[in-house]
Amino acid sequence: MAAPTVGVIATPHKLATTCGQRIYSLGGSAIDAAIAAAAVLAVVYPHMTSLGGDSWSLVRTGGGKILAVNGTGSYPRAASVTELRARFGNTMPLFGPLSASVPGAVRAWEELHRLGGRLAWSVLFEDALTLAEDGVPVAAALARDLQSLGAELTEDPGLRSIFFKSSGEPLEEGDLLFQPRLAATLKELSLHGPEALYTGSLAQKYVGALRHMGSSVTAEDMRLQSAVVSETLTVALPEATVHTAPPNSQGFTLLQMLSVMQQAGTEAPIVESDPGLSAALFSLSNAERDQHLADPEAGSLDVANLLTPAYLDALADRAHARDVEGVSGKPRADGDTVAIATLDEDGVSVSSLHSIFYAFGARVLEPETGILLQNRATSFSLHPDHPAVLVPGTRPPSTLLPVMVEHSDGSVSAVATMGGRSQGQIQVQLIERLLAGYTPQDVVNAPRIVVGAFGPNLENSVVAESACGNGVIQSLRNEGWLVGVAKGFDDRCGHSQIATNRGETLAVGTDPRADAGVPA
Repeated sequence: MAAPTVGVIATPHKLATTCGQRIYSLGGSAIDAAIAAAAVLAVVYPHMTSLGGDSWSLVRTGGGKILAVNGTGSYPRAASVTELRARFGNTMPLFGPLSASVPGAVRAWEELHRLGGRLAWSVLFEDALTLAEDGVPVAAALARDLQSLGAELTEDPGLRSIFFKSSGEPLEEGDLLFQPRLAATLKELSLHGPEALYTGSLAQKYVGALRHMGSSVTAEDMRLQSAVVSETLTVALPEATVHTAPPNSQGFTLLQMLSVMQQAGTEAPIVESDPGLSAALFSLSNAERDQHLADPEAGSLDVANLLTPAYLDALADRAHARDVEGVSGKPRADGDTVAIATLDEDGVSVSSLHSIFYAFGARVLEPETGILLQNRATSFSLHPDHPAVLVPGTRPPSTLLPVMVEHSDGSVSAVATMGGRSQGQIQVQLIERLLAGYTPQDVVNAPRIVVGAFGPNLENSVVAESACGNGVIQSLRNEGWLVGVAKGFDDRCGHSQIATNRGETLAVGTDPRADAGVPA
């Protein structure tokens, strides 16, 4: 038996965190811990992630190289944009099988494992398989979404059979959730690895069921699904170099905000020192994403131009002038994303995000495999002039934005957060406090604001946690922002996770807004 690995992990659910710690005890790496935890989260947090979902990760290898792993799924190649426009106009459907891309996350696990995994797939899937088969208590966050979305979810037979009682009522917090079909799928993955989902019997079941539902997905779409390993996008700050993911991730918006803040010389944290500037910058980042983000393979996105000094100067001028614009968004993705941060004694580290986009994704559970479909494809546009217009075979714009921070003293922090379109805003607030010397737990405990989190045509809205203080809240209101005050921690401000090796010991911060409990 291999010697145990010294490592840390932060996730939004205590069972996923416990799983990662067990992986370390078996000699697994930070990459192994991240994969195993992600599989557990697909069982215990099904409103937020699934084997049918997407992922984006940053990995720091043992040699110190930081790489981005794109695990977002492509849209079926046989889809007819003409037919979709005839049915839905210029906007993709929010739910149903036509809102689903090919599953991307499980293929990405394969690439992650190649970068430094040590343990066999049977070991990595063991905890997830047991929890799906033997049952797991319903978490508080899952119970809340089941209660609020019950009427919609019962329309799908697969969801109704798993998440609702015989009386028709949704499962409640603490009730046991059994997922036998998902357990069988996890068994196949444990025996044959990720390939089982993309070319094996699981692929046949999944494709057959989806085509029966009206999807144009084919076995070829599954076989051709790939995870892309690439260089990161970076910005150099006085205290650190910040890495994030390139498009189709919205990572460039984080670099824009950090660059503008550095240029402005704002005192950290910016939300406290200049609330109005922070809100304007956050709002502009929403507009930047919605106006430019697309799969580079599908169009002419020039991310380098969006990060030039001239472009950033213009963005800074607009932020200082409070020259923000309304962005017509879709309803907020309530379920969103899970964030995982890991780091081990060998310097291997992972910032990983997994998502099905909206709560319960496409609101469809494929009954043969127990896999819940994502609805990431709703981020495509059907308008022919939009940069993210649907091109079959390409990936949708992604809100997922993993971060790795290389501090000037040589230490490293993996920073990950859920928060949908607001992830960049949340990351700014996390990174600022991290660089200011806060402990990881103090960073995630600190109050936050989020701009534009209420839904469509409310880009002038701000969610502010009450602990931000009356001064911040009143300052925002004085500048004309519509401020909704959350009395305590608010999910809309994200579930954030941090793993760092600053100093001589490894440390984590795990968000109190989630279900992970107090870190050990």
